[in-house]
Amino acid sequence: MKKRLVDPQKIYGEGWDLLEEGNFEQALEIGKRLERLRWTGAFELQAAVYEAQDDRESAVDILKRGIDKVGGPYLLFSRLGNTLSDLGRYDEAIQTYKDGLALDTTDIALFRMNIGLVYSRTDQNEKALSEYQSIEKEIADRGESEPIYWHYMAMLARVLSDLKYHSDLAKLINPIRKKLLDEDCFELSKSRIAAAYAVSLFHKNEDAASIRWLGRAIELDRNGWQPKWLSRENILKKLSSGGILYYITCEGIWPAHLTGSGEDCGVLACFEVVAEDENQAFEFAKSFISKEVRNSFVLGEAEIIEKQTLDPKGVYDVQSYIFYDLNGDEDEE
Repeated sequence: MKKRLVDPQKIYGEGWDLLEEGNFEQALEIGKRLERLRWTGAFELQAAVYEAQDDRESAVDILKRGIDKVGGPYLLFSRLGNTLSDLGRYDEAIQTYKDGLALDTTDIALFRMNIGLVYSRTDQNEKALSEYQSIEKEIADRGESEPIYWHYMAMLARVLSDLKYHSDLAKLINPIRKKLLDEDCFELSKSRIAAAYAVSLFHKNEDAASIRWLGRAIELDRNGWQPKWLSRENILKKLSSGGILYYITCEGIWPAHLTGSGEDCGVLACFEVVAEDENQAFEFAKSFISKEVRNSFVLGEAEIIEKQTLDPKGVYDVQSYIFYDLNGDEDEE
């Protein structure tokens, strides 16, 4: 009888499918099996399983083992650096990225961006900007159809905003202004670009323009950190900090021309909001509901999480839309 050949690429894909489904134990077993087969993707898969379980220390251990055993590929260095950075081990992260840069086969732009992000996280924004500027031509050559282009633009926009280099940020935005209206691709990165520009305009006291760009950022990503922060800062200009922390559920209608199914459907939108009362909480939350359906929404339930907080008023968490049909079947966004 002929021995059946194992296709590592196939079972590697199966491992990632299991991970997406939340079958961590089975995905981890596939990762270990691939390691026995000396398939380098084994270490990345196992690390991803540990990360999904919020066990980043174990992810670091498996990635280091992979690097010690096989010396690469560069994606192992990238993932290890990212994990170390998420753990706040910034010096180790930067050294790992530099080790990845030294490989014969590597992605210079990826590692320079990651080093820049560490500098940004540690408030070394001038160093971050220098890293980003060093790969400007390479990113441009890759083109706007590549995810890394928009990821890079988002990171560059954020650091220019943080440095209050307003004119440089405006020059970055102008050539891509129309493209930021496109919701069909790279929405998260485009939202971050729009949010960074909105913050820049806010600092320049150009409130009307800032609010327009803030709305654009929210339309692209309803739960972005910077849009939520800027929304609260706008409220803080008018209202003092403090209030009740609510968890509110809002109910609305998603019209047929948006569902693609030919029928209207119901939709729930849930938020954590600090406000004086539940009606004010609902008013704050409405800014984070798609403007095409916002007017159909009403306040449903309001649960008090904290009776009193000193935090600024506004939205702190935005849950995914939950859609349901007339029979009550639900389907999360």
